[in-house]
Amino acid sequence: MKLGGRKSIRSFQQADADRANNDTPFEVITQGSDIIIRTNQDRVQDSMRISGDLEITVPKNASIEAHGRYGDFDISELGGAVEIK
Repeated sequence: MKLGGRKSIRSFQQADADRANNDTPFEVITQGSDIIIRTNQDRVQDSMRISGDLEITVPKNASIEAHGRYGDFDISELGGAVEIK
């Protein structure tokens, strides 16, 4: 697996943006054969504008399950199952 990305935070105050950045680390967790990627964006107030763009490369036969409240998912050249919630 290969993972890259960036996070953008919009705030009126630099201190608020720094706090939101520290509160929302990208996490990669391995549980057995599953790899869980968390953006932790639910940890900030609704008034904060935070977005993350991730590019994830997995083996062609891998299966993907993704969860999110907002955003777009672009998945291509994948032979396994795909489930988006």
